[in-house]
Amino acid sequence: FAAQHLIPLEIDAEKGDGIELAKKYHIGGYPTMVFVNADGEEIDRIPGYLPPDAMIKELSRITSGVDTYPALKARVEANQDDAKLLVKFAQKTEDMQGLTGSLPLWTKLFGLSGSSVDQKSLAAYKIAQNKADTAQDPAALRDYLQAYPDTKYIPDVYNSLSRIYKKNKDTAGEAKTLMEYVSIMEQKGDVT
Repeated sequence: FAAQHLIPLEIDAEKGDGIELAKKYHIGGYPTMVFVNADGEEIDRIPGYLPPDAMIKELSRITSGVDTYPALKARVEANQDDAKLLVKFAQKTEDMQGLTGSLPLWTKLFGLSGSSVDQKSLAAYKIAQNKADTAQDPAALRDYLQAYPDTKYIPDVYNSLSRIYKKNKDTAGEAKTLMEYVSIMEQKGDVT
């Protein structure tokens, strides 16, 4: 399928020019397949391994232009108040450009009157995560947990908190975060 519809190029992102390309395309893990147009602009990606059937399905979706970055961008521009579509586009943008690149979309979603509580909670989490990552300070994520104590994003928030404490080499903060998370999950009945 790929040989008939794409021009494949394999690059080692840890050697030579591959290092710069990995930075340019915000590669966060391997393997990652990045699909670009003739100008080198990313249109989509497939992170990680997929079984053959799923891979062919994804390749078909991408080559058909379904839910690619350009297609989603056009749909969002035509339907600016569609919160569900904006979430999909923000997630695609974050996958491709990182959280900072998608922040304007998450901010827009948070302020969108048609957003559901869950969509606003997700947007608030992304905004808090960006603040915490930028400052390497967990305060914004702690504030988020205060504002959204029942969010379904609790595992993600605690993962982000743990990552910040680990990066700051704050083992006490990291241990406290883990204990808090386990306690919350036990209260919810999600940990045995």
